[in-house]
This record gives sequence, C-alpha cells and structure tokens, in this order.
Amino acid sequence: MTIRALQGNIEHEKRIIEELLNFHSQYESLLRMEEITGVSNNEEKKIIKDIIDSLVSRLKIVNNAIPAILKEIKAYKELGHVQKRKKEKLISVKSPDIGEELVTVSKEERKKFLEELRKTNTNIKKLFEKREKRKNTQLLTEITSPNYFARIAAKIFFDKASKLAKLDYFKKLNTSLRQANIPYLLNTYIAMALLATLIAFLVSIPLLVLISFLHFTEGGLLISFSIQKLIKYSWLVIALPLTTFALFIMYPSSEKSAVNRKINEELPFVTIHMSAIAGSGIEPSRIFEIIMKSGEYPATTNEIKKLINFINLYGMDIVTALRETARITPSPKLAELFNGLATTIHTGGSLTEFLNEHAERLLVDYRLERERYTKTAETFMDIYISIVLAAPMLMLMVLILLQYTGINIGISIGMLTLLMVIGMVIINVVFLVFIHIRQPRY
Repeated sequence: MTIRALQGNIEHEKRIIEELLNFHSQYESLLRMEEITGVSNNEEKKIIKDIIDSLVSRLKIVNNAIPAILKEIKAYKELGHVQKRKKEKLISVKSPDIGEELVTVSKEERKKFLEELRKTNTNIKKLFEKREKRKNTQLLTEITSPNYFARIAAKIFFDKASKLAKLDYFKKLNTSLRQANIPYLLNTYIAMALLATLIAFLVSIPLLVLISFLHFTEGGLLISFSIQKLIKYSWLVIALPLTTFALFIMYPSSEKSAVNRKINEELPFVTIHMSAIAGSGIEPSRIFEIIMKSGEYPATTNEIKKLINFINLYGMDIVTALRETARITPSPKLAELFNGLATTIHTGGSLTEFLNEHAERLLVDYRLERERYTKTAETFMDIYISIVLAAPMLMLMVLILLQYTGINIGISIGMLTLLMVIGMVIINVVFLVFIHIRQPRY
C-alpha cells in the first residue's frame, strides 16, 4: 500500500505542476494583453492568481506527506503498536477530479488539502463561466504574431531593449505605440529599432569604402582609393545608424498625429450619424456597433473597436469603457466626445440632445477648417501660376536672347532646356503631393 501511496502522490504532483504551467502561461498572456491594450483585466488576473496559489498549497501538502510514506516502506514489520501509531499520521483522499489513484496526506493537513482543492475547483469553474460568456464574442482588435524581422530583433536585442524600455522617454514611446495602433510590444519595437540601426551601420561601411574609391573627373569615372575621401566621409558610419534609430523612435509619434488628423476629419459626420441612431432610443453600446459595422469611418472605427473590446472582452460597463477609451485615444476631440457621453449616460441625460449639440460645435470647427484650406489652396494656386506659368516664359525669353547674342554661360542651350523641363516636372509633383496631403477627405 505504501508503494502505491507514493506512486499516487508523485502522479498527483505531476498533474499539479502541469496545471501550474498552464495557468502561469495564461497569466503571462493576460500581462501581454495588458501591455498591448493599456488596460488591465484585474478580475481574471485575480482568479488565475488564486488558482495558482491553491495549486501551490496542494503541492506542498502532498509533498510534505512523502517523507512519512518513505519511512513506512521497510523490508520488515515493526511492533504492532508502533506500526499503528505511524499509520494514523497518514490518510488517503479520493476525489473524482484527481483520478482513480488515492492521494495520501497527513491527517492534520487533510482538511486544508480538501479546502484548497475546493478553492481550485471553484475558481476554475468561475474562470470557465467568465470565458464562456464571451465565447461567441469576436475580439475586434486583432493581435497578430510578430513578423520575421521582429522575431529576429527580439532574439538578438531583447535584453538590451528591456533595459531601455524602463527609461522614462521610452515609456512615452509605449503610449505613442498604443495610440498609433502599431501592433508591437514596446520591448519588441525597441529591439527592431536596434536591429535596423545595426543593419544601417553594416551598410554604411561598404558605402564609405565605395565612396573612397570613386572619383568623378572631367575625363569620366576614376577608380582609385583616397584616404582623404575616407576621412572626409567617415561621418556616414555614425550619421546613418543614428538617423535610422531616430526615424524608428519618431515614427509612432508621427503616425499618432496622422491618426489624430484622420479621426478629426471623420468626427463631425460620426457624431451626426450617432445622433440619428440615438434618436431611435437604442441601447448606447449598440450605437457604436452600428457605426463600426457601417465601414464609413475607418480611423474612428479603430477606436470604437477598443471600446467594444473593453465591454465584451474585459466585462466593463459602457461608462467605464468610454472613459478608458478616451484615455488612450490619440484624438483629444474624440476623447472629449467619449467623456461627454460617459457623463451623459451616468447622469441619465439625453444622448440625442448631447450628440446634436456636440455635432453642431464640430461642424463649426469643420467649416472653419475648410475655409482655412480654401485660402491656403488659393495662395498656393497664385504661387503655382507664378512659378509654373510665368517663370518658363521668362526663361524662354532668356534662352532666345542667349541664342542670338552668342553669350556663353558654360552650359549648352539644349542642356539648359532639359534642366528647365526637369525642374518644372519636380515642381508639379511637389505641388500635387502637397495638395493631396492637405486636402480633407470629407
């Protein structure tokens, strides 16, 4: 019996360790989700932590009984009263959830073992019910696995990136990553920046060597090594990697500003749409689902997805979800709208009236923005006419005068004409790009 008791305890310890690894992995996944979304699911984390604590307590109780079991495994029988006294210290426990094998524990700890077993089962059931409620709820913010470049960067620079992530500046970078909807953890993104910097450094060395060998002369291209050119352009080895790292670090902030601009362009029409839906008396959270499914406002839809996830995935009420989304959105105007909605819902005010008034204010701002854009476009139209239309005619007159007077300026008339055409093309492209960037989408 003692051999079987020892075997039963060891098997039970193995099952407990497997469960510990499983729930520890789930707890780490919640922490990663918290870093991605910026919101903590404290309720689920507490349940998993309680399960882990119960499993550890059971593991200790089962393990404490093993020395007593080993003492009873002997090749001879002791006196009857001694043997009886020792057997009374151990007791077998059987429960459907731990299989057919008996688990042997000390008599003093039997009650605690069963209590910890009950806690484990209760918390697992609670966790299962909580997840079952959202089983059919779609996670709207997709969390994709990192790409090949990100995986390599994490393997090489994860430790250094973790140290940098603790600095105050990079904590602000984490906020920008979340607000710009960039799907990377802070440590991974910093590791990617370091890997890109290393690649830029490795590229800059052969580039510097190449520049040191190439010489452009009047007779053509001359290939010969020059130590002077090597020293003169040695700044490339430092400038190129630093520029690469700086661009990586500044990109989230730039992307956040772009997202903010897109949301602000959509917001007046989103608010009008929400006001029309709210007039039907529909439940507040359904308003956001309808806006999201319409597909007409892509930038604002990304923020609404966060709101819906807070409600469906984290179990928040609509007021808390609105305030959490307002806290992490890159648009101050959208944050103002969400905070206003949260206050209106909390105080029992009229959503329709609030949305109508807010839409009017946003439309006034929108009209002013359109007027500013129109005036800017008029100014650039005058500049465009002056440069693209008047300047070529003046240059044409100059070319004609140069041709008839025979003045030599060091460049042939044909080459000067070609340069003028290329300049006009570049100016047109610059103006078109500028107009495209500045033009409102709505």
